[in-house]
Amino acid sequence: MRNVTRMMQTLLAVMLMVFVFGTQGIAQTTLLTESFDGGSGTTPPTGWATEQVSGTSGSISFVTTGTYPSVTPYDGTRLVDFNSFSCNSGNSTRLKRTTALSTVGYTNVAIDFAWYEDAIYSNNDRVDVQWSVDGTNWTTAATFSRYNAVQAWKIKNVTLPSGAQGQATLYIAFTFISEYGNDCHLDLAHVTAIAPPAPVTVTIGTGTSTVSYPYETLWMDARTQLLYTSSEIQAAGGAPGEIQASVSMYPLATPI
Repeated sequence: MRNVTRMMQTLLAVMLMVFVFGTQGIAQTTLLTESFDGGSGTTPPTGWATEQVSGTSGSISFVTTGTYPSVTPYDGTRLVDFNSFSCNSGNSTRLKRTTALSTVGYTNVAIDFAWYEDAIYSNNDRVDVQWSVDGTNWTTAATFSRYNAVQAWKIKNVTLPSGAQGQATLYIAFTFISEYGNDCHLDLAHVTAIAPPAPVTVTIGTGTSTVSYPYETLWMDARTQLLYTSSEIQAAGGAPGEIQASVSMYPLATPI
């Protein structure tokens, strides 16, 4: 075996594709906005449908003015009215999204909506906020009651569990349950999520490094391990997160 000593002048350009996991300070992306103005009477807007879950007397309407009590829309010209004032206790009707959303690549999937709370009748008329990956099997993420001593529109927020993230098909629904109190009223809904930031390419150091290999047998047998600290990556413009890829480019060495 012949021992060869060489000096290699290496142009080192290490490109680190960094995805940030932290969510603080990152703007949300709106995946869906629905004011329900596209519905009329018992006909829901495009991309939505209603179905009976329990009983036969529950009904969802899209009206310009809600009843029991009288309510004007929170946004736009129409709102969702569920007839819990006039249908039997325990009757339930679902307003479901039939057009799927994709949450692939997103985290912190959330639903917010306007919900009218009123102080008349303390019956627990309510709505379940639900999600599904197949449009058939539903999971309840949160429940909100109609009754409240402070009567007004309130904005409700629900963060869906991690199972709703990274889904090619995600459906949402509002399932109303009557306890024979006043009607339930809902308006302006959003589905939001946080997308990963764009990849960041950084160069560590000056981009050049001199490396000596005194003991390899042939020049192509040489191996070098390069180690970088998190502080070096952040100083070069990276951020805490996953290193997606790294590339080093070496020119051909000239033997001495």
